[in-house]
Amino acid sequence: TFEDLVLDHSTPGQLVITWYYEGTAPSGGWRLFYTIDGEARHVVECVQNTCTISPLVPGAQYKFSFELPEDITVFGGPAEYDVPPAPTFSDFGITADDLTFRMCRTPKDVNWKWYSLLETDFFDSYAPNTSASFVISMKKMPQLVGGDIKTLFIIRDENGRLVGSPQEGRTRSWHSMWSSFNGFYGTELDMPTMPQTPGNYTVEIYFNNALVTTEAFAIS
Repeated sequence: TFEDLVLDHSTPGQLVITWYYEGTAPSGGWRLFYTIDGEARHVVECVQNTCTISPLVPGAQYKFSFELPEDITVFGGPAEYDVPPAPTFSDFGITADDLTFRMCRTPKDVNWKWYSLLETDFFDSYAPNTSASFVISMKKMPQLVGGDIKTLFIIRDENGRLVGSPQEGRTRSWHSMWSSFNGFYGTELDMPTMPQTPGNYTVEIYFNNALVTTEAFAIS
């Protein structure tokens, strides 16, 4: 008998799901299904009666259900969880409004720097299978103190539907990610993935689960 499901969101950006039951667990493990804002189902194969969903989409609704053998009785309907909306980024002495984002093709040099690009390197439309990055710049000097920045990318189509899964970028030290050139401070940010289907898209970028920008682009 499947009795209860507990959702723990005490750690920002992740949801720990634990379920309780009487009897013997399914021999093949548990198949946990979930949808994000009612879109296509995702499945997680769970050996034990717990799993962690991460990263979460801020402001989205998650619905959870199980695919169980016929001889297991389930009480209650699917569980739901509404992720809190993300705050706007404000930390290290700056806010999101202090930052300028410009999208570019990812240079071939893995050690590329933001100040080495030309105006002809920046685009808002990309061919399929093209890698893209962002140059982030500001005139205001940031507080170059310790602390890591964990980056999250969420891509949506022109109808606002989630495209793929939320993607985490690399975690970097706030102090080391910035460099100065010609009166500006800047840094580089690579997109983990790009859509392959032609269309218009937006990407939401989060620093430490706080929204820092929403940028539009196209695949053509």
